[in-house]
Amino acid sequence: MDGNNCQVNFWRCRKVQGWQRDVWRFFYRNRLKVLPWVVLDQDRVVLQTLPAEVRNQEFLYEHDVGMARVRRMRETRTREQAAARVALQAA
Repeated sequence: MDGNNCQVNFWRCRKVQGWQRDVWRFFYRNRLKVLPWVVLDQDRVVLQTLPAEVRNQEFLYEHDVGMARVRRMRETRTREQAAARVALQAA
């Protein structure tokens, strides 16, 4: 959210029935549904501003390993495409 604060979103599964379920669904749809997107956008900004050398020093939780793998795959693919473009221009 700013230089000193962040917003964290935790999913909560509630097993309720009747009017409590209706209230929970209303609250979720009107207030909580947008929070994951806010958090994802916050993460995007953080990742885009990280220096390249920091990415090699990450200490990740198990659930973050997949994102690190996707990021490495994207970087590899980007390098391949840049090399192919340079080769095309040289030919």
